[in-house]
Amino acid sequence: MTLAIAFDTKKELKQNIGHDIASRIIETSIFGREYHSNFIGCVVVSKQPGKIRKSFAEIQVKNDILLKVK
Repeated sequence: MTLAIAFDTKKELKQNIGHDIASRIIETSIFGREYHSNFIGCVVVSKQPGKIRKSFAEIQVKNDILLKVK
């Protein structure tokens, strides 16, 4: 299970709390869709998750609005 979110840094991700992030989600699983509008889980913070995986975050999303980043 791997989801990515298209931000360069975790700090940039945190600055988007309260914003719609649905367009920033990158599905990387070969087993089908993992992201749903109400989501709690870990993501790779990278615009190129196939090449760069050095930052990870746990996010909480409700109705596609980012609520929390750890």
